[in-house]
Amino acid sequence: MIAKRFGLASVFALALVPAHAADTDAKICGSDTATPAAQIAACTALIAAETSDLARGHDYELRSTAYFETGAFVRALSDMQQSVALLGESEYAHFDIALSLMELHYFKRAEPEVDTAIDQGLTGTSAYLLRGVVRNQLGRFDDARKDLDVVISASTTNSAAYAERGFSNLESGRLQQAVADYDKAIALDPGVADSYYFRGRVHYALDEFDAALKDFREAGRLSPKNSVDDLVAEIEALQQPAPTPEQDPLNHPARAVGHTHSCAAYYPRLSNDLIETGDSLVRYDVLADGTIANTGIEHSSGSDRLDRAALLCVSLHWRSTPEVQNGVAVPSLHHRAIIQFETTYAGKEDAQARRAATLAGIGRYAEAVAQYDTLILAHPDNAEYFFRRGFAKYLDGNYSDAAADFDAAIRAQPGYDDAVAAREIVRRAVLSPSQRPTKGI
Repeated sequence: MIAKRFGLASVFALALVPAHAADTDAKICGSDTATPAAQIAACTALIAAETSDLARGHDYELRSTAYFETGAFVRALSDMQQSVALLGESEYAHFDIALSLMELHYFKRAEPEVDTAIDQGLTGTSAYLLRGVVRNQLGRFDDARKDLDVVISASTTNSAAYAERGFSNLESGRLQQAVADYDKAIALDPGVADSYYFRGRVHYALDEFDAALKDFREAGRLSPKNSVDDLVAEIEALQQPAPTPEQDPLNHPARAVGHTHSCAAYYPRLSNDLIETGDSLVRYDVLADGTIANTGIEHSSGSDRLDRAALLCVSLHWRSTPEVQNGVAVPSLHHRAIIQFETTYAGKEDAQARRAATLAGIGRYAEAVAQYDTLILAHPDNAEYFFRRGFAKYLDGNYSDAAADFDAAIRAQPGYDDAVAAREIVRRAVLSPSQRPTKGI
């Protein structure tokens, strides 16, 4: 429910409390101060006792909010869908469904829900911020930035919007704008590890190694679970003086300046999560002032995303000294360089699981299912893999197979709450076409 999640006025909650508000369960179910566990228990009692669809629909909506607050996002999604079935659609319901799907990392499926919420009149900053987050996760950085501009124009103290816009700018090569956005985000909320981590990535991409190290170390201090040791070691190695080759001062070829020909900091996060690697062969010219010009892809890595990152790195970041002939700087044309991108998850145990979850999140459900097939063959008792494969099948419209996976997850882990809730979502989707998911845009 929007009011509680985003700190808006509690008028929504007050308006949705059933008419018998004097009843203890009704007061707790609709309370802004009760614990989520108490709200869930009270709303559950009301749902069982109600005879009015209208009242039950309100109770499901309130319980959905409480489930969301506890991190039970599948339960929250299930209850909000049930509320819609009883009360009908609203922009708030679409927003709440999108919010739960976003928290579950099903970004492709969340986008049409938040689009509908905005189209139906929900035009506050929360809706545009959510859509900006979703579009960032889908790699649609220009679209995300437009949404985040709307948020920042309306609320210049929204630290999350600055951080998300910083990420849009980082991933699309607008590095100075990214630094400015992360500076603002950190000034407004200095306790968010991700803001330091991604600002560190920007400084790294700019060869500002001391600033990058400071940010990565602060990110590691704020969130010890997110190891930055590899990045710190990588940057410390780059801080060693670059060798200066001996050369004839009157005649010598163009050469790289310092360590700038590393493109590791430009590796797209989505590619990293997809375990997407490859080598892009880039062509470029070095002009008489050392400027890099006329970049292009000579041979693709096989990934448009990696090729774009390679071009961004070479065109925006590389610096060279020009070729010198008889003491005069001249252009040198037709240079070629191989830009190699390697995932930081290579060889790590959870790499396949991360790739599978990312595929499902961006709507490539068949590929996600195939990845989970491989994981389940290796780990036949892993309830989470069955659940996640089942949810990908559900989003792809394969309800019977999805139900079978949720049942398998429950057998592997009796009482697995997400699987139980998802099994109910599938049952309702089979019975009611209105509760079936669309596949997005």
